[in-house]
Amino acid sequence: MIELIFLFALVILPIAIISDKRAKKSCTKRKKKKHHHNDVKCYFVRNYDGDTITVNIPEWPDIVGKNISVRICGIDTPEIKGTSGETKEKALAAKQVVFDICSNAKKIELRNVQKDKYFRLLADVYVDGKSIGKTLLNKGLAKPYFGKTKNLW
Repeated sequence: MIELIFLFALVILPIAIISDKRAKKSCTKRKKKKHHHNDVKCYFVRNYDGDTITVNIPEWPDIVGKNISVRICGIDTPEIKGTSGETKEKALAAKQVVFDICSNAKKIELRNVQKDKYFRLLADVYVDGKSIGKTLLNKGLAKPYFGKTKNLW
């Protein structure tokens, strides 16, 4: 267990420190660049809900690159657990949209990778060149969210 924690500290902490320095501005509020130098290519595993996916990152060691949770930056979708009625329907619809998009993807990229307050990866997620966050916002299945107070649904 200590070896696992030590390895985690060696790999994730440097990424987190670099990401924190780069994350002075919110991920989706930054100026758009033509080239994304910190893009991370990954493969979809599953999604828990509309704003959190699990991926494998083949370029990273398995301990930090396999079955990794990624929070989609800049959006909040309704929670599946603890909700009912129309809110639960939106939560399930958001989850299904993300599943359909990611499971049929040719290319998934994580851009502007950071860590969130729960030490998950936080990133702009692009599937075949299109932002999942923007897609969910356009469909009315997500609200803008930048880490402050959660939206009420």
